[in-house]
Amino acid sequence: MHQKLRVYEHSTMEWQKDDIEMIIGSYADDINPELLAVLSDGRSDFLKDHGRFEADLRRAVEVLELRIEN
Repeated sequence: MHQKLRVYEHSTMEWQKDDIEMIIGSYADDINPELLAVLSDGRSDFLKDHGRFEADLRRAVEVLELRIEN
C-alpha cells in the first residue's frame, strides 16, 4: 500500500490513478475483516469512494506503519 500511495499521490495520469483505485479496492474486498475494520474505522466505503480514496489510502498506510512500529 505504501508504494501504491506514493505512485498515486505523485501521478499526473488519471488512468494510472484509476488503476490503483481498482487494485486497492479489490484488495480491500479480500482483506481480513478485522484488519479492515481497524483501518476503516467502520466505514463501509473505505478505499472505494473515489473522492476519499487518497485520504483513505493514506490512513491505511499510517495505521499499518503504527502497528508495525509497536
